[in-house]
Amino acid sequence: MNADGESAHEEPISEEERKEMLDVLEKDASQVDDVVMELREYLADMEVRHEAIIAHVASQNTTYNETTKAYTILEAVGSRLPTYIAASQDFRLRWTETKLQIQDQLAELESMRLFYENYHASYDSMIIEVFRRKQSEEKIRGIVKKAMEQIEKVYAADTREREGFRLDAGEYLPVDLFPGVNTPAPRWEFVMAEGQGGASLPDVEMGVVEAASRRERERERTER
Repeated sequence: MNADGESAHEEPISEEERKEMLDVLEKDASQVDDVVMELREYLADMEVRHEAIIAHVASQNTTYNETTKAYTILEAVGSRLPTYIAASQDFRLRWTETKLQIQDQLAELESMRLFYENYHASYDSMIIEVFRRKQSEEKIRGIVKKAMEQIEKVYAADTREREGFRLDAGEYLPVDLFPGVNTPAPRWEFVMAEGQGGASLPDVEMGVVEAASRRERERERTER
């Protein structure tokens, strides 16, 4: 009854009201496309902003995860840091001891180097000295040989003269007047002084001597 009563009480709209209503609808209909276009633009803008927000959130999540990971690593390092410090101090002490040992060994090596350099230099000097003494000995022997040849000539001449004198006058002279008138000519020898003889000098090849002399000259230039 209420519905029927309400229908009964509704009054039909007038023509003028109907016209106004149609005008409003027509006017609103002309704006629908603009509103739809505006809504679409707004929707597109919101989608762009949504993508930007999603990217920003993803970036923030990545930063958060990386920061959390970094703090986790720092926490782990911090927990092991005392051990690292102790190991570093122990290494420093050991390195100090090792460095001292290395310095001592380097000093020993330097001493050995100097010793063997001096030994090498002395060995070269010995080679040169042996060669020099060998040359001196050969020169003396050559001089002695030439002198002995001259002495032999004088000896032979003296022997002839003595024999001739003995044959000519020696038999007629009393012995006490000229003792030794019939003695033969004395022979002369060159001998090394007593106590001066030693081991014979070895023969040294000329190439070995030249190499030793070259090294000796190089050392002298370096020392200058």
